[in-house]
Amino acid sequence: MSQAITSMSMSSTKGGTAEAKKAGGSSDTSESSNSDAQNQSATRGQITMKDDSQQSMARFSKSEDNTQTTIIDPTSNDLIILFGHGDVTVTDKTTQTIETYLKNARDKKDGALSLILESSNDPNASSASLSREAELGRTLNVRNTLLGKNILPQAITVQNVEATKESDTYDWVKIHVEK
Repeated sequence: MSQAITSMSMSSTKGGTAEAKKAGGSSDTSESSNSDAQNQSATRGQITMKDDSQQSMARFSKSEDNTQTTIIDPTSNDLIILFGHGDVTVTDKTTQTIETYLKNARDKKDGALSLILESSNDPNASSASLSREAELGRTLNVRNTLLGKNILPQAITVQNVEATKESDTYDWVKIHVEK
């Protein structure tokens, strides 16, 4: 989710800048003291939003090879990516596993692949919104990896499933090839 969080925090910062402009903020020193007060207030709001988004980014960490594993479900042949707690990025090793999984799926199927990404939030998390944000970040990073492997955006469906553990964790994303 590094990419996703960065995009979201940039949007927040840009929104703050737009709000500062809407509030009448300007660097022109000839404006009245009332406009200066509005500018200072808007600027403080922008700084606060920037600090908040940076704190949001710090809640999640980059995945390491030793905290991320992949398994193939023997029944469904789904690829399940298990993330370390608080991790949201896809490692190079997992990217290679996804590439191999897609190659094998293409070899078995005629035509373009259609994929379903499933993920679950952690009902035991300290905050439901933090859990959902981490889940979304993981899913978007896996989706972005798939897009980088020539899977079309319209061929990927993202689904949130009821809180479910995979290999004793809620920190997972499942890739399912539709038949």
